[in-house]
Formats: sequence, structure tokens, C-alpha cells
Amino acid sequence: MWLAWVSASGVEIGKIVGRWIAARRRVGTRDREAFFTAWDKPSNTLTRKPLEVKGKALVQRFKRQLKAMSAAFGMGLRVDEYGSHSLRRGGANALKESGVPAARIQEHRRWTSDC
Repeated sequence: MWLAWVSASGVEIGKIVGRWIAARRRVGTRDREAFFTAWDKPSNTLTRKPLEVKGKALVQRFKRQLKAMSAAFGMGLRVDEYGSHSLRRGGANALKESGVPAARIQEHRRWTSDC
């Protein structure tokens, strides 16, 4: 996975990911389990249950989860400035800039077009 070094709000992405991994481990999630797991609103806690939604619902849940995580860990992340597609697109661009062949990026990202 490729991520920007710093978010638009100035938060280091590595710190966000590190906090997320630490939170996952506190609830017993293992490294080979789903990276994005469900957030339980009533108890305001992370669960081990993987996100199983698709399309627009997934994007909305993803943003809600990022907001909850940002608030819970005091990260100050302005989630409304990000879209899940920007993470996908940004990752593909970072791979291309680092010399990964386009065919490999397409295979990894499940893209079939040459765009």
C-alpha cells in the first residue's frame, strides 16, 4: 500500500496508520485479517468484523469510520477533504512513479482499462 507522507491537514499518514494498527491489535485483530474493520457506534469501539459493504454505501461508511477514528484518537483529520477514490488513485500514481509496470498496477488494483 502506498500513502502520501502528510495529509492536507498536516497529519503524518504514517502516524494515522500506526494508530489504526494499534487500535486493531487492542481488539485482537491479527495482521492477516481485514485492515478496515467495522466501528461499533453504540460502544464507540473498533470491532474485528470486516466491512462488507460496496459502492456508495462503502464510501459513506469509510468516511464515517475515518471521522470516528480521527475523533477517538485526536488526529484532527478533516475527512471531508478526502475520498476513497483519491486513496486508490493516489496509490496507483505512487506505484507508477516508483517504476512499477502499468500491467502490475492494473492487476493489483483490479483495473482493466488502460487509463
